[in-house]
Amino acid sequence: MDPRLQLSQKARSASFQQLKPICINLSEIALQRETRASKELVTALATLLEGLENVPVLDAKLADYAFFPLSYVMRDAAVIPAKALSIALQCLEIMIRRGWKTEADSALTREFLVFLTIQLSKNQQDDLLLALLACTETFVQYMASGISELCTKASKENSAVTGQLIDNLLRIIKDSPANEIQVAAARILKSFISLLKDRSLLRMFLPGIASQLSNVLRPPVKRTYRVLSMTITTLEVLAQATLSDQSLENETTDEDKSWRKATSTQLLVALSTIIPLRYHERIEVLDALTTLCMTVLDDCGMALENCRSIMLETLCAIGSQAEPNARVALQRLVVDNAIYSSLQESMFKWLRALPRKLESQDTQAAERYVALICEGYRALRESAVDIMGLERELKQAIWDSARGLLEVSKRPSPVDQLPDLSVRDLTLGGSIAQFKAPNPFNSSQLNMLEKLFNAAPGLTKIEDGNEYIDDSGLASMWVLTRSLSNQIQADIILQDFVIDATAPVHLLDVALNRALEVLTDDAEDLDYRAQALALELITLVAQQEKEGFQTSLVDTLFPMVELLGTSNSILRQCAIVALNNVSNSCGYSGTGDMIVRNGDYLVNAIALKFNTFDVSPQAGQVLVMMLELSGPALIPYLDDLIDSIFGALAAYHGYPRLVEVMFSALAAIVKHGSSNSSSIMNRASIKHTKQIPILLQVSAVPAILDDLRKPRRQNEEEEMDMSSGDAKTALQPTETPPSETDTPEKPPKVYTMVESVVRLSQHYLTHQEPYLRQRLLELVSIGCTSLSRNEEQFLPLINDIWPVVIRRLYDGEAVVVLAAMQALIAIFHGAGDFVSTRIQDEWSHIKSFFYSCEAKAKAERKGTGGRGMFAYTERIFEGMVDMLVELIFHVRVTLDIEDDLFAMLGPLASKKGNVRDALEVLNADALWLILEANDFDLPKPVVDGFTFADIHVV
Repeated sequence: MDPRLQLSQKARSASFQQLKPICINLSEIALQRETRASKELVTALATLLEGLENVPVLDAKLADYAFFPLSYVMRDAAVIPAKALSIALQCLEIMIRRGWKTEADSALTREFLVFLTIQLSKNQQDDLLLALLACTETFVQYMASGISELCTKASKENSAVTGQLIDNLLRIIKDSPANEIQVAAARILKSFISLLKDRSLLRMFLPGIASQLSNVLRPPVKRTYRVLSMTITTLEVLAQATLSDQSLENETTDEDKSWRKATSTQLLVALSTIIPLRYHERIEVLDALTTLCMTVLDDCGMALENCRSIMLETLCAIGSQAEPNARVALQRLVVDNAIYSSLQESMFKWLRALPRKLESQDTQAAERYVALICEGYRALRESAVDIMGLERELKQAIWDSARGLLEVSKRPSPVDQLPDLSVRDLTLGGSIAQFKAPNPFNSSQLNMLEKLFNAAPGLTKIEDGNEYIDDSGLASMWVLTRSLSNQIQADIILQDFVIDATAPVHLLDVALNRALEVLTDDAEDLDYRAQALALELITLVAQQEKEGFQTSLVDTLFPMVELLGTSNSILRQCAIVALNNVSNSCGYSGTGDMIVRNGDYLVNAIALKFNTFDVSPQAGQVLVMMLELSGPALIPYLDDLIDSIFGALAAYHGYPRLVEVMFSALAAIVKHGSSNSSSIMNRASIKHTKQIPILLQVSAVPAILDDLRKPRRQNEEEEMDMSSGDAKTALQPTETPPSETDTPEKPPKVYTMVESVVRLSQHYLTHQEPYLRQRLLELVSIGCTSLSRNEEQFLPLINDIWPVVIRRLYDGEAVVVLAAMQALIAIFHGAGDFVSTRIQDEWSHIKSFFYSCEAKAKAERKGTGGRGMFAYTERIFEGMVDMLVELIFHVRVTLDIEDDLFAMLGPLASKKGNVRDALEVLNADALWLILEANDFDLPKPVVDGFTFADIHVV
């Protein structure tokens, strides 16, 4: 006898001996239905469970032996405690798994099927239900062949039991709150349906199962990913078993066709309910959905043709999340002509709905919709089939979407949304600024539109220059900008772009022309974002053409520079960046260099605006910015422009804003014209500063006599040289070259321009706006400082402007008075003694004004709410003192005025060093007396061996 067989028999005998007393005890207790105690039954069942788990061998016969007493317990399942039934089910599960396995007869299989179905139909506690499901799962797994054979028999009883079991499992999945129970029931349902081979039985169950499964999968009830994935797989198995193309080849009767039609409609409804799961976060659910889509599209394509579009949509949605299985499946499926045509048809439908989807408030849904389109387009493009028609449709959809989004959006206020870039950033040149125009879309809208552009490289082709036109120009600017930007990044040769069928034109030309149309549009309601995008578009074109773009500056430079004068800070900053980038692309050293080299026609364009009754202040602002960018180098081009500016001032002096801007332009001309002294007049500056008289000392007499003797010695030496030289040479007449002073030096053009501005300014110093009077006086101050080098031209100018400037000293506005003082100080510095008689004529008014200012300042100091040194009265008085100090230093005054100055400034001499220095220049002795009278501590002279006594004025 085989030792192994002998050993097995011994083990089986040992197992039997171990189970025998346990089974006898359980039989006795089970048969005592009326008198047995629940505790005894539970104990006996627990002993049997332990014995079944520990016996070395458990075969079918031992399982039959142990099942005999257990069957009595199961027969009373309705009346025994739940704990006892739970242990009994655990015992049964071990018997099936270790004992019968696949050897149970059909009767026993049917008995188990009926028993488990009945128990599952009841509302059990969770612990008992888990034990029941575990037993059922083992039963389905190990007795699969018996179950399959049993369910194949066409009997009403078997069909009823099968249907009841499926219904019970579906109910548990749907209604049980415990995830563990749902997972177990779903796992059993999947396995059980896989065992059903009778197609007629499956066809009978299909509608109900599909309906209930869709209820399980339908949101918003949350299920675990295991339940969802197994439920989807169950639906896939059921569809493949009943509706596969292979199984339907022999079903050609009208009844079969009618059933397929009805069933496909029901399945379409069921599948539609699970579409939201395509965005589930778990890969297991997405993979199950991918398999379901593959089955419906590939295996059940004929019967479920009506489900093709939603399955393709689901595959595209899953693939848009970069799920590899879905992408591979989609790529394999589009090879089929029917599926390719269906996907293309769906794409056209999706694209037509794109504008409406993007305008919705549900941003997440819109983003998913865009990703869906991109994935579908990718699959079709990679199929190596011509998709030009689809590409045109996508291009049109993007255009319609962009235009629609801008129509429903509210134009934002032009607040500071961009980095603060100053004029200094432009004059330095440097690299191309990584800075773009303000985006017309919000971040999510921009992200979606960019995805659509990136999905289709062919969208950079512009087939018709008129295909993108909208009222505001904003949408067309954005589309063209993105098209050109994408093409530049892709480094594509720009050759295949046409405006019409007969005239091929470069995309750069299309973009540049459209940008100029927007920038030169005079419409008041033009969206500033369209202008900003037009600037970016010009920048992109310049980056491509580089130095070749210089020829286009004739048309593009002024519209760009003109935006420097806009009140919109965002647009102004965009213009600054655009000018910087264009100047770098064209090879200029900076923006200022570019403006100077193209200054002639820029200035002509500004003058044209002045001369054509354009009352907008923008031209003046542009001129100011141009001067800030270019500096004095632009001044020579502005000769004729000054007359145009003053002509505009004469014609439109009633427009305060325009007048203010005009004077700002004039001030910029004077400022930059005066910034380089050599460009004004190549002469040394003339100083009119008065010096303190130098006292003559005895030690200085020899030096003075020596200086007087020098000319006599020089003449004697020259006579000796003449007598010792060649007589003939000495007798030859000498030609004296004409003196350079005989013909007065003609002042440079810059000097003439600055002088003209200062001279003409006098006519507007009576303007009603205090701010303008202040600005004009500041302009006079700057101009006089630089013009004073040429006295021949400067002194007549002072003669002209003096009456108007001195009148502003008594202006009613404090800021104007302060500016007038600075202007007079500049005149004192430049003209010196030339204004002495004019001061003498005006002195009575100046003196009265001084005492008036002093009285107001004292009153301000005494007041309880005084502002001290920050009060205008105090500032005016201090300014008056400073003006008189400069008058003393630079202008000759009469003795009467000198006495008045000591009376006015004397009390301040001990407190202010500049006043003390000025009065010392005027009369040092008188100053000494005043300081001594006020007990001012004067420093004593220091001489070795001497000590100076104190002096007291009586």
